[in-house]
Amino acid sequence: MFTLAHEIGHLICHRGEYQDTLVEEGTKAEEKAKICAAYKKQHGSSLKISLSYIISCQGEIDGLLVNRKTTTENEDRLRWKRLLEKALGQPKEPVFIMTLRRALNSSARPVFARGFDKREYVIKGQQAGRQIINDQIIARLGWAMDAPVAEPLIVEIDRELLELDPTFDYLTPGTAHGVVFIPDCSDEREGIRFVGQKENRKRFALLAVLF
Repeated sequence: MFTLAHEIGHLICHRGEYQDTLVEEGTKAEEKAKICAAYKKQHGSSLKISLSYIISCQGEIDGLLVNRKTTTENEDRLRWKRLLEKALGQPKEPVFIMTLRRALNSSARPVFARGFDKREYVIKGQQAGRQIINDQIIARLGWAMDAPVAEPLIVEIDRELLELDPTFDYLTPGTAHGVVFIPDCSDEREGIRFVGQKENRKRFALLAVLF
């Protein structure tokens, strides 16, 4: 494989050198003969034989590349399987929600809440469907990248807590998506602002990578 790769690389890298030595004299057949002669003199085999060998081995090369790709994909699957099994074997306890404060008027209807750990959260219940899975995954990716996103956690909404206030009866009891509330932020969706501030360059770059 090394010899074959060397031959291919040489043909590509030195093609111009062989051709540049032929200064528009004679016919194309003569130029071709000179190119082949120059190659044979340097490598001990004819250009035609080398190219024929490369072409004849193309199927074998493709097979090796496919097998290598398949092996890499299988190794990746096994690695992710082990990581997931490890994470599932050591699950983190969800944060128990103690107080429901107010709801936001959006499609998922998230709620400001206070947890047993005395921190403030914004939570989305299971009634939001797969959206909370997407939110949790993206938030964890952003948090791992040190992007300017809220810290994500799994929270627990108790049924008895919902029964105390019918305002939040649309929430589904059980585990839910939650992020630690970041104070002094606007509730409205605003355009991109403050791009000129030096400290925001890294933040915007990380958000661009994340989204």
